[in-house]
Amino acid sequence: MPPEVGPDAGLEDFFDLSIDLLCIVGFDGYFKRVNAALERILGYSREEIASLSVFEITHPDDREPAREALEQLADGRDLVGFQTRVISADGSLVWFEWNTRTRPERGVVYGVGRDVTERRKLADEQAALRRVATLVAQAAPPEELFANIVDEVGRLLEVDA
Repeated sequence: MPPEVGPDAGLEDFFDLSIDLLCIVGFDGYFKRVNAALERILGYSREEIASLSVFEITHPDDREPAREALEQLADGRDLVGFQTRVISADGSLVWFEWNTRTRPERGVVYGVGRDVTERRKLADEQAALRRVATLVAQAAPPEELFANIVDEVGRLLEVDA
């Protein structure tokens, strides 16, 4: 006869199986639980992530929108498709798209985050190519075209051209 399966049996294994980030965050901004994907993608241990607030690992330009999102969640309104940049343990940036389910009566938010960094990079590259192609189609003078190419490359590499 197979062993009895209780309501939580295997839940930890199932939680860690996801390739997307799964987390439970308190309205205080601290992670209450994370899955293995968060450790793998961001490079923080569970102990490290438990000691950091979500705002400490959020890109400075995205902190205010993240605070507003947490306030909305505390008011009982779920978020779908909320995007933010997160700073990984090695200092690199990762774009996440979050879907949430808020539980104000428990003081927590359940979140699923998907790494959309590559998708955003591709979209940015395609937009840059379209802008350059438009100038080529308009027969822009070479100095304008080359200046635009330098600007676009600088933007894509996140450096001052």
